[in-house]
Amino acid sequence: MYVNVRAALLPADGEARNNHPACKAAAEADARWFQDNPLRSYRVRPVFEGEIDFAEPPPARYPYTYAHVRQIMPGMRVSFFASHEWEVINFGEEAACGMWHYFALGLFTPEMLRSINETERQGKRLS
Repeated sequence: MYVNVRAALLPADGEARNNHPACKAAAEADARWFQDNPLRSYRVRPVFEGEIDFAEPPPARYPYTYAHVRQIMPGMRVSFFASHEWEVINFGEEAACGMWHYFALGLFTPEMLRSINETERQGKRLS
């Protein structure tokens, strides 16, 4: 697997990104998916057309790009994009969770990971 940390959401501005049609469609699809799968916290899915723009495209041997999504609490998700050598058909919770954590350690700062984990703990206490 190839993780392109230069992959950028379009556009870079957070407010505009939330209103970008492809990003909005992806966020709505993720929200629906987690509502339909309430026992899941992790998801791997193909990226939506126009959801990301590669500053540097992945090498040709990694033709499939996927969003790795973690739901911290209902309505709050964190994701990153990774390009794979193979087409992902369906990742179960355990595999999606393992991949998310494996790559998250290299992609997010320790402070960001602590914040994600604390937010998740607070959400579980509220439910």
